Amino acid sequence: MMVSEYATYGDLCQYLKKNKNMRWCDKLFILRDIAKGIAVIYDTGLVHGDLYTGNILHTDNRKVKTTGKVKTYDHKETYEKYRNSKEYKMALVSNIGPMFREEFYEKLRRKEREEPKEPEEPRIKNSNLRVSSSTLHNLPKIYGVIPYMAPEVFCHRKYTNASDVYSFAMIMSEVASGNPPFAERCHDAYLILDVIDGVRPNVSGPKCFIKLMERPNIKEVYDLLQKWAENLVTEDKRFTVNQFLHADHQVEKEKQLHSDDIHNGAIYTSRPLTQYITRELHDILQKWADDPVTKD
Repeated sequence: MMVSEYATYGDLCQYLKKNKNMRWCDKLFILRDIAKGIAVIYDTGLVHGDLYTGNILHTDNRKVKTTGKVKTYDHKETYEKYRNSKEYKMALVSNIGPMFREEFYEKLRRKEREEPKEPEEPRIKNSNLRVSSSTLHNLPKIYGVIPYMAPEVFCHRKYTNASDVYSFAMIMSEVASGNPPFAERCHDAYLILDVIDGVRPNVSGPKCFIKLMERPNIKEVYDLLQKWAENLVTEDKRFTVNQFLHADHQVEKEKQLHSDDIHNGAIYTSRPLTQYITRELHDILQKWADDPVTKD
């Protein structure tokens, strides 16, 4: 039996639903701590394999003043709290995917006794996603939440650090917009094919943030999120910071999805997906792998 810290605010998915109008300062610190947690997992030599907002527990214990719909902060009071990542705790060990929690904690304890190492830079190779027909019946089970899964996973590639980084980019999208990715459509084989073909959810926000979502290096994204968030707290009026301040002014004008707008076939819990990887889907995937030029 394992005993985990109580998550006061539940998972991040529920927290985002209840806090549609968060300031960008809040969003950046949330994402910063998730990035830090992912880096810790990578430093143990493991992958998560099932990252989505329902698997991230929110144990935030800092004080926030609220005025109307938009949260405001006493900068002098909260600056030191913001600097301490323990004040914004995001637990990434909830429902860890293909690995066992015990193995993660054991490796983490072992790692703490060694010299710290920089997290490896995850990169993705989007080519050569062919699934051989000779191994079609011996393929591993596919399990997860479709909108957060990297395209190579659907082609039965192993979960890697880069697969987790793709999932993190989808989490960035959800935190930025307040809406889960691909909420407007059914989560089925057609969505899988579109994801493989390069379709991504639309994201509104500062250009620098959207650029960072392109399969970022976790160390780089952590450093940038930390820098941007601290500059926002101290009201450092740089060009990058001004992009986030402008986005805060636009937040109430942007359309937020209501529960009725979410497609009935949109499923945001981990589930077996092998049923969608049919012979027909494999045939399409193999044709796509043979001719990687995107369809017009």
